[in-house]
Amino acid sequence: MSALQLKDYPAAQKGLRAAVEADPKNVENVYPLALAYLSATPSDDVNGLFFIARAANLITDPKGKADVIKFGHSRYLKYHGAEDGWNELLAQTATTPLPPADFTIKQYVPPTPAEQAADIVKQKKPETMDFAEWELVLSEGKPEDVDVVWTAIKGKPLQFVAQVISVTPTKLTLAASVDDIQKKVADIELTMNAAIPAKLLPKEGAELTVEGTPVSYTPKPFMMVMEKGSLLTKAPPAGATKPPVRKKPAQ
Repeated sequence: MSALQLKDYPAAQKGLRAAVEADPKNVENVYPLALAYLSATPSDDVNGLFFIARAANLITDPKGKADVIKFGHSRYLKYHGAEDGWNELLAQTATTPLPPADFTIKQYVPPTPAEQAADIVKQKKPETMDFAEWELVLSEGKPEDVDVVWTAIKGKPLQFVAQVISVTPTKLTLAASVDDIQKKVADIELTMNAAIPAKLLPKEGAELTVEGTPVSYTPKPFMMVMEKGSLLTKAPPAGATKPPVRKKPAQ
């Protein structure tokens, strides 16, 4: 739809558009038209943002102008996802009363989990990723990205900090990402090298530094199986993974 086309708006909204086209400097029509576009179901953000910026230019009261700019800016960020282009839109609408036929504003589309995983693989070597990043790539990534990460960590001893979910002398289930810690859901099953002595047996909910070697994993629900586990009593070396602040993948 070009910016000049009308959707099936109620007659009153179409009337506002006609009034604005007849008198482009009348803010008493421009501002309500902007709101009509922005509040429609579905909203027409491209036209609405143009006319809210136009209204901001026409309002002479400083406080009113500031309020409209603030509102328009928030709607622009919500639709576009970034600052770029907002100041240019304000400048354009100062002298352009109606949207040009080719006028558009790009809508922000959040990256999919697979795209997030691909970005992580491009930006980091697997050895420098934290556990939550491994989990995201292995559970959501494309096969080629999964292969990069799993090839790098499979069979390699890893040291990391995690929270105990359940415990036996020979096996621990652990949560190593903040998301799973908060949900009290295990994402690691660690088989110990030898039975843990009773006096060293950790309690559920305890935070531990451990070492384990990945041997397999299940993508969903995510579970990494590790063997050759051991408790570390000293501080982990630089680079040991710690529970990170993990943002949930955008859906």
